[in-house]
Amino acid sequence: QVYTEETTLQVKVTDTETGYNRIETFTVKVEPFPEITLTGATKLCMGEQANITATDATGATVAMQWSFVRPNENTVITNPSTSPVLTFTPTCDTTVYLLAETTQGCFAWKSIDFITNPVAQISRTKICEGESVTLTGSSAETYSWEAEPADASLSHNNQSTSPITATPTQSTTYTMRGYGETGCF
Repeated sequence: QVYTEETTLQVKVTDTETGYNRIETFTVKVEPFPEITLTGATKLCMGEQANITATDATGATVAMQWSFVRPNENTVITNPSTSPVLTFTPTCDTTVYLLAETTQGCFAWKSIDFITNPVAQISRTKICEGESVTLTGSSAETYSWEAEPADASLSHNNQSTSPITATPTQSTTYTMRGYGETGCF
């Protein structure tokens, strides 16, 4: 049976020869998974240093550890900490794993993706006069777009988090800037 909260059970054992009954009471304690909070930027510019701190609001975590290897059922925490700090400089998009173990020996992990390389996309590269294109940025916190030659349908120095629509009046080259959480681009 699966238990999701603390449950008290009574077990009755009967000796078939003597008819003697014995009743035992057991309590199954269920420990919730940790409520881990991460503090620090994960959308960085190339060469920018990551500095992430992990904390558990429940206090049930006795050991945490960062890993660059995806955990499996045989993973063991070898360098335990109750509030580990991850400091490194990613040189490409990287996934880092936070391993956590609770006071009851429950093991959990979560992944964090460090993004260093924003991507620009355009909905179409050939349009007819009067038609629009959608400019989309991904893998950054916010985006700004420039056009050459200037495109009046773009607002200058615009920073957005969602795709934008442009209606060029002539062949135009669009350039995207992807900004990290610290404002770098």
